[in-house]
Amino acid sequence: MKESLLNKAEKMWIRGRKSPLKVLIASVMCAVLLVFLCGGSFWIPVSRMNNITLKNMLTPISKLAALPGELVGIDEYIPNLRLKFLESTGLSNNPNWDTHYFNQKESSMNLHNETTESSLKTNIDANEQKLKLTDSNTFSDENPLTIYIFGDSQISSLGAGFDRLTKNISAIKANHLGIISSGFIRDEYYNWSAKLADVTSKKTYDAAIFMLGMNDNIDFTGKDGNKILRGTQEWEDYYTKRCCALLDEMIAEFPKIYWLGMPKTKSKKYDDHLIYIDTIHKKIAAMYDPTVLIRVSIRDIFPGKDKEYRDNNYFPDGKVLRVMGDDGIHFTISGGQWVMNSLYQKIITDFDFKKPLQEVVLPD
Repeated sequence: MKESLLNKAEKMWIRGRKSPLKVLIASVMCAVLLVFLCGGSFWIPVSRMNNITLKNMLTPISKLAALPGELVGIDEYIPNLRLKFLESTGLSNNPNWDTHYFNQKESSMNLHNETTESSLKTNIDANEQKLKLTDSNTFSDENPLTIYIFGDSQISSLGAGFDRLTKNISAIKANHLGIISSGFIRDEYYNWSAKLADVTSKKTYDAAIFMLGMNDNIDFTGKDGNKILRGTQEWEDYYTKRCCALLDEMIAEFPKIYWLGMPKTKSKKYDDHLIYIDTIHKKIAAMYDPTVLIRVSIRDIFPGKDKEYRDNNYFPDGKVLRVMGDDGIHFTISGGQWVMNSLYQKIITDFDFKKPLQEVVLPD
């Protein structure tokens, strides 16, 4: 009898513990705690939404969710705990965990109302001293040509390919950084303006190679909160300003800039988007001094001008090189190595070297 009563009591306690009301109360308490501790970070997933209508609806809600923690003063506990964890584990030195350039609400870029010839001339004039210095330099093993390679995820393979290509060449030193999903726009996700300012404040580079734009063909919200639709003149005008703002900053820091064009992709729809972006980029590049900002057509290198998409490169000796990855978008590292050889040949004619350079390492 006593055991039976104990069993009944235990079952009643379990049922009570799992009652819908208690589950609801516990869920509400967890939600409230989450809002107080993490509400300030709710804007991050909202800012990455591609659906502008939904994004505009949820943005004020995310701001409202941040208020309780800000008012009480506990909204920084979780971010600070995360930062301490990253620092203690050494992950803060990894660019993919870098908290200084990811998820910044405010843009540090100075958007001009219009890009004029005078503003471009000012940037070019400001860079003349660096150009003269670079042009007079003769690079060698002791004084290597320094190159900063950066951009979206495509740079992961192109930068690594360039490293492989030049691994035996002591007169050229390159650093590369590729950030997935980054671009000229969406600097609330990753702020290239702030990153480049930081990089160039610590080290002077003789040249830059970059690719941005593969993630840029999206609608976005203007400062007035209105939706700006891709493909419209308003979108193109605003996008041009964004590109010019970053380019102006780059020209003030890098004596020569090699701007990589959009690659050819397997998806016809995506490729049409990239052609559209590439067309705008060409117009923008034409506004600048071509000896400073040099456009490099990647799709002319591979698969070749006006050629259809293909995965592989076929050589006369029968060798086959896999150039494109399985997704039909990104290069393989060997593909990046082969593609970047064309740019390398251009670079070694643009700069003077004390003695002939060692042979590049081409993919097998």
